[in-house]
Amino acid sequence: MRTRFESVYLLLLSIIAVLWSTGLLAQARPRPVIVFVNGWQDCCAWNFSTIGNEVAETASNLNMIFRRTSWDSFESESLETGIGTLSGTSIFVNQGIQFFNSLPYGTDVYLIGHSWGGDSLLDLVSTYNDPRINIRLLAVIDPVSSAGMRASLSKHTVGNHVEYFHNIWQLNAPFPDDFDEDGTISCNAYSSCDQRENNFRRNADGTNLTENCTWAEFGCQGRVENPLEAKPGWKLQRTTHQDLLDDDYVAHHIATIITELAGHRHAQELTVLSQSFLAMFGRSPSIGEKDFINSRLAAGISQEGILAIFQRTKNFFASLNGNSPSPAEFLWFNFNIGTRSETLLSTIISSALANSPVFVGDVTDNFGELYGSFNSEYVPLGGAGWRSCPNNSTLAGEESTPSGFWTCLNNLYSNRNIVIGDVEQNVASEYIINKQYKVAYGSTSWNHCQVGTFSFRKMDPDGFWVCLSEPLPSSPEAIIGDVRNNIGYRYVVSGSKGLLLDTSSWNSCPSGYSYIGNSMSVDGFWLCVRNDLSNRRFIVGDVVNNTGFAFQLYNGSATGMGSLGWNSCPTGALVGNDYHSNGFWICKGDIVYTGPDAYIGDVRFNTGYLYSVSNGSVGFAGTAGWNYCPAGYQLVGTNFHSNGFWLCARPDFVNSAFFVGDVTNNSGPAYKVQSYSATYWGGFSWNSCPFGYLIGTYMDSNGFWICRQ
Repeated sequence: MRTRFESVYLLLLSIIAVLWSTGLLAQARPRPVIVFVNGWQDCCAWNFSTIGNEVAETASNLNMIFRRTSWDSFESESLETGIGTLSGTSIFVNQGIQFFNSLPYGTDVYLIGHSWGGDSLLDLVSTYNDPRINIRLLAVIDPVSSAGMRASLSKHTVGNHVEYFHNIWQLNAPFPDDFDEDGTISCNAYSSCDQRENNFRRNADGTNLTENCTWAEFGCQGRVENPLEAKPGWKLQRTTHQDLLDDDYVAHHIATIITELAGHRHAQELTVLSQSFLAMFGRSPSIGEKDFINSRLAAGISQEGILAIFQRTKNFFASLNGNSPSPAEFLWFNFNIGTRSETLLSTIISSALANSPVFVGDVTDNFGELYGSFNSEYVPLGGAGWRSCPNNSTLAGEESTPSGFWTCLNNLYSNRNIVIGDVEQNVASEYIINKQYKVAYGSTSWNHCQVGTFSFRKMDPDGFWVCLSEPLPSSPEAIIGDVRNNIGYRYVVSGSKGLLLDTSSWNSCPSGYSYIGNSMSVDGFWLCVRNDLSNRRFIVGDVVNNTGFAFQLYNGSATGMGSLGWNSCPTGALVGNDYHSNGFWICKGDIVYTGPDAYIGDVRFNTGYLYSVSNGSVGFAGTAGWNYCPAGYQLVGTNFHSNGFWLCARPDFVNSAFFVGDVTNNSGPAYKVQSYSATYWGGFSWNSCPFGYLIGTYMDSNGFWICRQ
């Protein structure tokens, strides 16, 4: 029988075994440490210097501990104590040794110092030679020894327990006082002794910075003495003792050394783990998966811990669908498992497969990964062949290039536009898709939705985002054929946004729509409007290369209106637009009336004779009963008499004032007719118009004339 102690001990062993297999318990490599040391009077390495900022950022990116000290105290964030150089250096060295001895065995250490800080580090490294830590880098920037002299640095020798020694100095100006002395230090570093003058300021890429000369300086490049074209010329910018800390090239170079040394530490382990990955998953790790492995190594996870991560991932997808995970599935699972259970992740994948409105096949180097969404987050659904769509969806459109995409639309969300932003090497290109019709909108910014609302995204240098529009309206007010490079893309326009319908040939209009005009060019358009709107004027702003040219359209003709700003409607109201550098906008104007201005019922001996009146002409339209108006016309006034009249006006003239001369037996009593009444104004001679202008005359002893305001 087991003792109680044995039972507890075996239970603890089983718990540890489970934690190890899940990767939750893994041997951790000590976090690397960067120590950055200031010079005399706390100058000037930490305080907003270029090199200080870049080294701090590098430490953060590589998960390193970043420690800043003064030259005479190794305490973190310490300031200069103000004691003498010999005492200060001694204190620094003693505290540094204590700090090194407190570090876990095998810690990688990177040391950087400026001026007296560089000298203090040289003293410390010469004194400390314990193999418990790895001094990967010793970098000194214009180091200065006691009494402000460079020559006394000759006392130092960098030993072979340092991997990389980097030393730069300038010969331009004091400080140090003997600034023209060579700064080379005896070096036995086992990997590299990288020492050099750095007399000129440079950009991060190594190109020189220049500045203008004064006229007192001779020999400058580009100097011109000719008074008509006088120029003093230019010269290279020289460094000083402090300038070295703000030199972009120096900062970038030291950050690169740290990054490369840290990466070299993991290179051999990555090779071994990549071979294990291949054996377990039947394929080599992708670039993203290698980055993940490197990040785990940088976080201090051992090889055994990372192998446990591999096994956990394999087990999850084997139980889910019996497949080995694709690169996207591997990364998604491992980035989410820290905050979500395996049961929840399985539910998320199932929900995305069933309910995602849009599916995206994202292609990189001819390999396609299918994605759906869950709560606006992307969910990888495995590797897939071109145009592969889940059973509940239909292929919507594609960009068939080695780094293109395809889209599938859930059958519950049919008749919608998809906007997809396809990102390649951080450059985003936007497309609108409808039923395999596609319009490329060119470069854009992340998450831009030309139409519709944001759905989900995969935020990655080679990622994507998706937006989904509302359903295409069943009876839009207008359909525009937007021609670009001689290809006509038809958009339905109703409710502010134009939605892609299809591609078509010039001037084609679907059933129920009337063609009302075009601008015939390689970047022109044509417009179709719903039949009930065909009696209206429309304005189209055709935008080409961000310049909008407006046209007024009616009854098959288009009249240019010149250049106008976006969504300008000189008359009427905005119907919708495609807001883009090569888009359009549409305004719906007033109704165009084409019939006579008015009809008059001229009553003689109680018989009504109907006449049309317009533009100086009069036409007999038959007999009619009192107050009868032809279709589309409205009664505006009546003189109810056996020899009277009634007047009907076109809708656009209903509110106008008319003047009617009602001639009976060659006598012309006249009336002002407006607002359903006729007011007697007395006798007038033929064709008199006290206001307005004459629109028609029936010259007869029992005739009439009509004026309109």
